[in-house]
Amino acid sequence: MTHYDELSAVLQSTANDIRVRYTELYRILCLVLVEATADSDLSFSGPFARLTFLATKHQMSDRLRLRLNACRGRCRELATQETETLEAALPFDVLTVADLLSLVSGTSIPHPLSALLPRGKTIPFVSKRITDYMRVCVLEWDDETILARPDGMLAEEVRIACASESNRLGKWDYLLPLLSEGTQLNLVHVEERDGVLYPEIIILEPDYLVDISAIAACFTEHGASLYVHLLKRLQSQPHSRAILMGNMAGQMLDEEVNRHTDEATIPYRETALRFMHRYAMELATETESMAGFHEEAIAQQQNIRSLLAAAAREDDLLRMDHLLIEPSFFCEMLGLQGRMDLMQDDFRVLVEQKSGKRDFLTGSHKEPHYVQMLLYQAVLHYAFAKRNDEISSYLLYSKYPDGLIKETPAPRLLFEALQLRNQIVWGEFQLSRGGSEVLDHLTPEHLNTRQLSSRLWTEFK
Repeated sequence: MTHYDELSAVLQSTANDIRVRYTELYRILCLVLVEATADSDLSFSGPFARLTFLATKHQMSDRLRLRLNACRGRCRELATQETETLEAALPFDVLTVADLLSLVSGTSIPHPLSALLPRGKTIPFVSKRITDYMRVCVLEWDDETILARPDGMLAEEVRIACASESNRLGKWDYLLPLLSEGTQLNLVHVEERDGVLYPEIIILEPDYLVDISAIAACFTEHGASLYVHLLKRLQSQPHSRAILMGNMAGQMLDEEVNRHTDEATIPYRETALRFMHRYAMELATETESMAGFHEEAIAQQQNIRSLLAAAAREDDLLRMDHLLIEPSFFCEMLGLQGRMDLMQDDFRVLVEQKSGKRDFLTGSHKEPHYVQMLLYQAVLHYAFAKRNDEISSYLLYSKYPDGLIKETPAPRLLFEALQLRNQIVWGEFQLSRGGSEVLDHLTPEHLNTRQLSSRLWTEFK
């Protein structure tokens, strides 16, 4: 049975529950994406990464991209979708998957399926957004809404939804204890319904720029908490062999990107000498054993070369002569600052390098690394108005020969990361005002937000 036959069966199996039929449709969609990317040398973190890659490779129309993303959204949100909405949308979503299959396989939709599909009509794509972002000053609030005045004294007051059900990505009610009269908020991607504003993102005190790596470091195996950030502020700067290897790997990435295409590869000896001149003091005072350091560095240098070459072959967006090493940025819109490892000058390629281990259970990314990538991608998406499918985002684990992972957005995890950013800002403001009691009553349970009870936590916390 071909995938076209399977799509026909989805449309004709009217006896099955609509959610069962959508589950089968999503299975077919994922299979089409996997099969169409099977020959690629890249690793993909999920269906959206594969879809983005294929959209570029096959010059997919913007209309089909929108339809596919809408289809994916319905498939992933079946529990929250109305039955009538799903029943009305199913024929159009089957048509969307059939169009994708036709595009990537170079085949025409067969007549038995084509006769079942709607033509000439599509589900309209409607945007209710009234502004990309706006600054407001909080006046008062209750459990349902925030009353605020937009930037500019003559602007009319606005009411912002903050009830727990007002955002499909997460609950805004965490924000209410953080507010005070005069608090500044940025509202990002704002919609209006019945005179109430519904922002996609709310940023608390956006002029306080939080470092992205500091937010990512708060995501630990026992949960994500602002108290992790506060404790790290009190600790001395780490100094270890792993950090030295990270610095070495970053230098090798720099060298590989910046060497001219007609030059021979840089010998490891030159790389090592340059590194030892730069980090002489750190190397001389390192207390950990450095045995095998050069062998590992040589392997990482070779991996960086081969993985960048694979990305250049596979990703049509990537242009090696337009890459920027460690560009710094400040993003008032999201209240973030940071320094990306590698970015293309048109904001369409983003690479975050890690010299350490990836997740040993899944063979994929570690959550803190993924969060860091998501926040960098969010800056490009929101502040530079790049669609997510216009950005090729990678995590480069240079320790592994197959360590280049093409990443995808994760809206709920991004919401959690920005929630943590807001809580970090609140915590910093509390400390600056003499509120040290936030640390006086700190216990290990404040860090264990996932409420783990494993032996690892109970005996070694």
